[in-house]
Amino acid sequence: MINEAVSKENWERMEKGLPPLKPKKVVLPDPPKPVVPNELKLTDIPPNCDIQLDHAQRNTVRNVDGLRFIGFDVMITCTPKKKKPGKPPAGTIEEPVTISGWMEEGQFMAFVRTYRNQIGQHVIHW
Repeated sequence: MINEAVSKENWERMEKGLPPLKPKKVVLPDPPKPVVPNELKLTDIPPNCDIQLDHAQRNTVRNVDGLRFIGFDVMITCTPKKKKPGKPPAGTIEEPVTISGWMEEGQFMAFVRTYRNQIGQHVIHW
């Protein structure tokens, strides 16, 4: 019996006519995220405003272990929509705001899908 081919437990189960045990899955921990001082997420963009993507440049950032995280350096301008009579909803902005920082690739793709009609695709530098 070769140790690498069949374990002793599975060998005994096969001798009894039982199926082998399922192999245990190796759980790999997620790597630590890089420390980025100006990281943006999709939730950081204020609601109820018109979005304009001014600049998006692909940029990779390394964590402490040296793993690369792909993302984009973005600059987004949020202009408030026309005011309607009544009390404005909470979290709205009163004047144009420029947000800039690094967005992880998944967050950036969700941003592009969400605001596809408002942003210009020509400013994205892949």
